[in-house]
Amino acid sequence: MNGIINVIKPPNMTSQDVVSYLRGLLGERRIGHGGTLDPGAAGVLPVFLGRATRLCDYSIQGDKEYLGEISFGVSTDTQDSYGNPLEYGSKRVTHREVEDAFCRFRGEIFQRAPMYSAVKVGGQKLYRIAYSGKEVETPLRRAVVYETQVLRKMEENRFLFRVRCGKGTYIRTLCQDVGQAVGCPAHLSLLLRTRVGIFGLETGCTLDELRRWKEENRLSEAIRPADAAVSHLPRLVLPGTCWGQVKNGAGVPASRLCGGDAAEEGALVRIYLEEHFAGLGYLTQGQVKIHKLIWEESHGSIQ
Repeated sequence: MNGIINVIKPPNMTSQDVVSYLRGLLGERRIGHGGTLDPGAAGVLPVFLGRATRLCDYSIQGDKEYLGEISFGVSTDTQDSYGNPLEYGSKRVTHREVEDAFCRFRGEIFQRAPMYSAVKVGGQKLYRIAYSGKEVETPLRRAVVYETQVLRKMEENRFLFRVRCGKGTYIRTLCQDVGQAVGCPAHLSLLLRTRVGIFGLETGCTLDELRRWKEENRLSEAIRPADAAVSHLPRLVLPGTCWGQVKNGAGVPASRLCGGDAAEEGALVRIYLEEHFAGLGYLTQGQVKIHKLIWEESHGSIQ
């Protein structure tokens, strides 16, 4: 079983819980997810099956989009509504103030990883250190925020917003920073991830739907081909007769290319043997060379 399922993760379930559930449902040992969602958050979670798990790290390079709610008046130790209160404030915040504050965090920013996160310090995950009652200085991490939009005021000091950002952006940390910019403590009170790269809510499926489709022998309808996750990369096509060189990691002269996109020297590319997706590789020094092999010979020979 090789491919990708665009799962809509429910709240109050970790991303790893989703993986464990699908291992049992599908009977597939090799399963991974692209881009962790906090337990309290819901939304798009691409899940990779079989040899497609080799593409997890490459798929999450694309943009991510979120809908969230920021609540002013209290900050928490987890930066969301699941934590313990840290600081209170009584300021009444306006739509304009929130909008102006979010604008200040567009572009390249630096965030301190939350204590309640899976980032490792000294070989230990921060959330494990936090649960033990200890504190350490969390690392600064680079993030990119492409767009922010404050959509509407939900009620007093609660605002719905949208963010489009790059890999590794903590939305709950962004909310805390916006609160500091406004001059009133804040936390993330709701989060829905609406997109990861090409995977959006409109093409996602719930765990209940997957269970029902399994019972109806329709599960194949939910599984997308492995190369869907890396469709943002240039595509290079080689003749099927190059299979021996590709599978053994030997370079194939670029002069043997028989189709595809233009690609720069050193670029990471999708490699196809005729219509078959072989995996990811590089175009370097006039040769195409495999880096992550996806095709399995058990699928059939390529002639």
